[in-house]
Amino acid sequence: MNVKRTLGMLVLAAGCAFAQQPGMPSGAPPAGGASESAPAAEKTMGRQPLDAGKGKRDPFQNIVAHRGKGGTAALCTGSGKACMAPGQAELKGVAKTQEGYIAMVVSAEKKTYFLRLNEPVLNGYVLKITGDSITFRENVVDNVGRTSSRDVVKRITGSGI
Repeated sequence: MNVKRTLGMLVLAAGCAFAQQPGMPSGAPPAGGASESAPAAEKTMGRQPLDAGKGKRDPFQNIVAHRGKGGTAALCTGSGKACMAPGQAELKGVAKTQEGYIAMVVSAEKKTYFLRLNEPVLNGYVLKITGDSITFRENVVDNVGRTSSRDVVKRITGSGI
């Protein structure tokens, strides 16, 4: 019985020695395609495309761009006219002056602002003010990361006079 055990251990040791190639650590992969994949693994860690020469994208890299809440490309940390979102604004009135129109707008936070032509707002500016409406030009970012601009028109709301 002891002879069989010793013989089995010798066969196992010989098989391990035969499988291990000289100059390679015991945990190393066999020669061939596996050692060539190490540079490709390093490329994915640096977020480079796997097959940069073949025009393929990295399958582990997110193609959806990160953006702010509500479709805005930038988040505003302060307050005021520059942080008012055009889509959430409500036009309450328009006054005509010698310099042009001034629009009275209430924000989502229930703060009232007076806006003039070309005044900046969150991700855009005031494009046009007429006697009963205000038009904002807003820069938006879609889910893929493309930027485009759209016009947001607000008309006077509230009780009729």
